[in-house]
Amino acid sequence: MPQVGGFLLGAVGVGSGVAGAIGAAGAFKLGAVFAATTFGGIATNLLASVALSALSMALQPTPKAAGLRTETTLRGGTTPEVFLLGRSATGGTMVCPPMSHGKAGKTPNAYLTYVIELAGIPGHQLDGLSLNGEAVEILADDPHPDYGQRIGGEYEDRAWIRYYDGTQTEADPMLVATYPAPYVRPWSADMVGAGICYAVLTFRYDRKVWSGWPQCRFVLSSVPVYDPRLDSSVGGDGPQRWGDTSTYAPSNNAAVLAYNVKRGIVLPGGEVWGGNIPEADLPLVAWMAEMDLADQLVDDGDDGTEPQYRAGVEVRADDEPFSVIEEVLKGCNGQVSETGGVWTLRLGAPRLPVLFFEDHHIIADEAEEFRPFPPIDQIFNAISATYPDPEQNWESTESELITNADWEAEDGDRRLTASLSLPVVPYPMQVVRVTNALITDHR
Repeated sequence: MPQVGGFLLGAVGVGSGVAGAIGAAGAFKLGAVFAATTFGGIATNLLASVALSALSMALQPTPKAAGLRTETTLRGGTTPEVFLLGRSATGGTMVCPPMSHGKAGKTPNAYLTYVIELAGIPGHQLDGLSLNGEAVEILADDPHPDYGQRIGGEYEDRAWIRYYDGTQTEADPMLVATYPAPYVRPWSADMVGAGICYAVLTFRYDRKVWSGWPQCRFVLSSVPVYDPRLDSSVGGDGPQRWGDTSTYAPSNNAAVLAYNVKRGIVLPGGEVWGGNIPEADLPLVAWMAEMDLADQLVDDGDDGTEPQYRAGVEVRADDEPFSVIEEVLKGCNGQVSETGGVWTLRLGAPRLPVLFFEDHHIIADEAEEFRPFPPIDQIFNAISATYPDPEQNWESTESELITNADWEAEDGDRRLTASLSLPVVPYPMQVVRVTNALITDHR
């Protein structure tokens, strides 16, 4: 296929515009449908796990993966809408084919344009960007009048970005001016993308810089969530109010994120993703205590401190909410339980007992089986975990193996390793804390 000036556009063609039509309120029509899911089968999951150790439960596979889900930028309009709970990364989804325009010197079609949707709920903030597998600096000063903020390093004067957080009310002026009719699919003034967080990237052709299509990965803050500790109307201290999303703020606190999934997160179409559980069934005294525990500062391994339990997960609208909560709690040794319709949460190590009972308190009318020695495939004396490492462009990274010579001697001088996946914990020292606590509890 011949090269079309600067950038090779392939079958897409030069000047291709939005792949689909424009829906209501000027939003991009992507063909993706929000799905409001419920907590069906929660009791079954809880009962099935009662007899298992915390490590055994953490090793159980989940229905769908969590954490960094969209590793590369997707194309097409049939992928489910996404949003981020906690700070995380995404490749996003192209809302239209790549487009080219302009001239640089003697090179026609020298500028390539990407329009990438990053989240389907407004309010996410752009925290970082990677191009071709390397983190780049988005320069705040001297933005390009048409293309937006400059990207530094080797991409200086070769790449720019404009980011919209979903609160925009007008279409991107550069797209409207640069790709009008009679382009095959012109960008019109009603293509606002209302409620959608998206980025417009412009790349200038330079064969020394670009050896192929630029690959992008974006780091976003959490969707704004409700933290009852910041709501003075329920005993907290602050302006947040449940149901008024304009008062919400991003959070990485694992307990806050779990609470919001339980209460339910309202999607732009009005559907609720999550449990839609009433406030009365989530006692604030108990939940706020765990939120404080998650924020408790601990050693960060580098002569500083960090919050004890954080999480970051890219959520798709067709994910089961409880499976997302399970992944979040796995990353902080947490458990959620329900008693008489009331849900409570515990993070970290078990608390002191509040109830004691003896054999004569148990009424047994069925045969029981006791296995004092578990099979070898259920015994572990070492542990490691994979997690998304921001220092490695959010790629899955193996943590340091935790071993114990005494435990290996007890197990016949064998190393029996548990390999855990913590896809929602992009914090290396938290991974160490969680895995160390799990293997110690298991022994």
